[in-house]
Amino acid sequence: MLAVALFVLAAVFIGVGLAGLTRRLPHNRIVGIQTEAVRRDEERWQAGHRAASRLLLAAAGPPLLLAVALLVVPPDEVADWFLIYAAVGLATGALVALAVRQADRAAGELER
Repeated sequence: MLAVALFVLAAVFIGVGLAGLTRRLPHNRIVGIQTEAVRRDEERWQAGHRAASRLLLAAAGPPLLLAVALLVVPPDEVADWFLIYAAVGLATGALVALAVRQADRAAGELER
């Protein structure tokens, strides 16, 4: 079940990342980076998501790798799954935080 949730999480990052890269993510209040600067208008929304797209795509990597590992490696063969979960969570969180910062910066630059 955890593997399925991780695949879904990775798919969301990939979908938002690709949509941002191609400027096809519609301006909305549900999916995407929701900072004040990014949400201000359509131009800033697209610029922010384009700037963050590569980091969002990279953020899909750790959960995707863990999902595959959970399906391939028997649970009793890895003694410290908890440490792996923590590392994946930290790596994913760091990449998402960097993406949000990048989007906010790109959207803010349009104000100048």
